[in-house]
Amino acid sequence: MSITRFAIGATAALALLLAWIGQDGLNEAPTATQAPMVSLQPVPPTVTTTTSTTSTTTTVPAPTTTAWQPALVDPDTPCQEWVPLMLEEGWPADRDIIETAMWIMWRESRCQPTADSGPDHGLFQINRFWSSDRSNPPNWLAAKGIANNHDELFDPRINVRAAWAIYQYSLERNGDGFLPWTTYSGKPSTTSP
Repeated sequence: MSITRFAIGATAALALLLAWIGQDGLNEAPTATQAPMVSLQPVPPTVTTTTSTTSTTTTVPAPTTTAWQPALVDPDTPCQEWVPLMLEEGWPADRDIIETAMWIMWRESRCQPTADSGPDHGLFQINRFWSSDRSNPPNWLAAKGIANNHDELFDPRINVRAAWAIYQYSLERNGDGFLPWTTYSGKPSTTSP
């Protein structure tokens, strides 16, 4: 609906209201013979389309507003296309953790889920150790119900889920969740990776 149509409709409604209550009714309280003034509430705009035989009315919902929320990562953070998946898989909406994870993902795989360096697979380049008999328990990822074999880590969802489990394990055991990644050496620098 255009603003012009809305303005015309509002003007017409006001004119009808003034005619109904009378010009003098604006300055004095209603009497027993006069109808009391009615408070008008905003109504969502309607659009009416008329053809030779039918009429259709569509109600357009009022616009919704949401409170402004700061971005979870800086606009120049690499790999941020994977943030929604990470949040779905349980990673916390913590700016420091997510930005560090994005930095590691960039260094490990350049954000490519098919990255393969032999013993390391996927976005976070999860090492074969986590899915082999050398882990404790053997095939730690399978024991956690995450991946039955190492090649499943090429699936971005499984890789992100595995990285989160490894992060939590390392956080509990070492006090720092990112220690299993050799590209991690503490908080990343503010310059691009």
